[in-house]
Amino acid sequence: MAIDSSRSSTEGHPRMVFISTVFASVLALLIGYNQAIISGAMLFLVDTYQLDTLWQQLIVTSNTIGCAFALFLAGYPVHIFGRKKMILASNVMLCIGAVISAAAPTKEVVLVGRFLAGVGGGAVSLVVPMYISECAPVDIRGTLGSLTQCLISVGIFLSSLVAGVLSGMGEEAWRWMFACSCVVDVVHFVGFLFLPESPRWFMDRGREKEAEAVLKQLRNNPDEIAKELDDMKKSVAEGKRLKRHEGDGSSTIARVMKTPPVRRALILGICLATITQITGVGPILFYSGIIFRRAGFSGARAIWMTTIPSVIMALLSFAVTCLIERFGRKHLYLGAQIGQLIALIILGLGFFLSATHSPEVSDDIQIAINNATSTPICNFRTCEQCIDSSECGFCYDVLSRASCVPVSLNGSATAGRCSSSNSFNSSDFTLETQACPSDYKWIPVIGSSLYLAVFSSGVGVIFVVIAEIFPLWARGTCCSIATAAIWISQTVVSFTFLTVAEIITVYGMFWLYAGCSLLAAIYILIFMPETKGVRLEKVGLLFMTDEEKSALQITDGPRTQTIVVDKNV
Repeated sequence: MAIDSSRSSTEGHPRMVFISTVFASVLALLIGYNQAIISGAMLFLVDTYQLDTLWQQLIVTSNTIGCAFALFLAGYPVHIFGRKKMILASNVMLCIGAVISAAAPTKEVVLVGRFLAGVGGGAVSLVVPMYISECAPVDIRGTLGSLTQCLISVGIFLSSLVAGVLSGMGEEAWRWMFACSCVVDVVHFVGFLFLPESPRWFMDRGREKEAEAVLKQLRNNPDEIAKELDDMKKSVAEGKRLKRHEGDGSSTIARVMKTPPVRRALILGICLATITQITGVGPILFYSGIIFRRAGFSGARAIWMTTIPSVIMALLSFAVTCLIERFGRKHLYLGAQIGQLIALIILGLGFFLSATHSPEVSDDIQIAINNATSTPICNFRTCEQCIDSSECGFCYDVLSRASCVPVSLNGSATAGRCSSSNSFNSSDFTLETQACPSDYKWIPVIGSSLYLAVFSSGVGVIFVVIAEIFPLWARGTCCSIATAAIWISQTVVSFTFLTVAEIITVYGMFWLYAGCSLLAAIYILIFMPETKGVRLEKVGLLFMTDEEKSALQITDGPRTQTIVVDKNV
């Protein structure tokens, strides 16, 4: 079911192009929202369910595990049932996951809800960029394709804004944080019912008349329509020829492995997808509340501080829509890695300075506290060392008279001047269990803001590139594998962040990510081709060797260019 396209156009293209692609991209907003809302919700979940480090990492990464799981299954359904039906099914799964998370009576149910929302988000990350690349004209394919990352960034910003607004609702605020996304789900589901299916999917299923009808809604120029239809027919014919050549029983992935140009494209797609995550974006997004609190901000302020980098990320993500067709995919991606390298060095420097200039405890006060406790467990020299222990807190009225005191599970002091049982007025003292007073707490804010700014303005091209570089016959399977690499690597990086940071310190982690950014920049510079301005059916030429190109049969005419690859090369 689709609405008729008006012949009115924007910059030479029918309005339906923009309506269908922009509306499809809206669902990407929920990927960003569902993943980043955990940053604010976690500050409440930790206290509600007394989560240890392992459970924090499990709940944070359950969403990305769901994303990766979905992509191992989604390649076949998106090929059989089409892009539109898969988008609608993904929408439903996102909503179900949000409802379960919001109504969860236990931490285990929160985990299940986050996982199911991740399944929906993973499917969206596959099918939405694919739908856009197959509907968009070649001259604005990059611009429209980059909307996926733009809307993910907007979702991240909205999550920080919602978390800040709802944080004043008390202990149950996290439930409303999860539930809010259902509003977008309902609106999107109803609207997308009236938009067209991908013309290339129709052609791949042998429904040429329907493919032509949809393409006429998406293009103005009759010659362009005829040329594009002809390219699609030949791409489908090539896929069928390969299937006959390898045998009807051969799987798509087997044919990919036996087709050198497509195999190279798949390797590149996996590597570029992995690069987006091994440079640390997951921890910076998901643990931003904890990171800012550890940098020295209080719990409530830490939630609101997450809006600074997220609003910068949302605003600058739209820069890629303006720059991608001017500078190309490769230059934007390469520039983003260099910018991330600088930002990660700054982030690490902020935590390094905070750690090396951590306030010290007062010897005479600490000795008195140790003598008053039967088993001194908080005999630490600095605030940083003190709060690293879950059993201790940093107590002070002025920093020159501070102590490290034992605390209970609810975070209250059981001894020392911050304890309600002492002879002092405990309200005159401050007890810190999560953060140390620091003159350097703004450096991590600057570093994370710069990081997310360059990430959103450059790394978002990954969704465009993955959707472009594979031929139609392999697109569903290869896009599924390459996109899965995003979520698998994000799961590994996010799940290990807190654990490894306890071993090599927080600043050590960010400097490790900086090293990964440097290696990523070198890889992109050497191996990534530029796909700007290349027709979708011709991108495969970029992955062929000179010998393979010489084996092509090329027929040039006023309307067609046929490419047939000799697989015996």
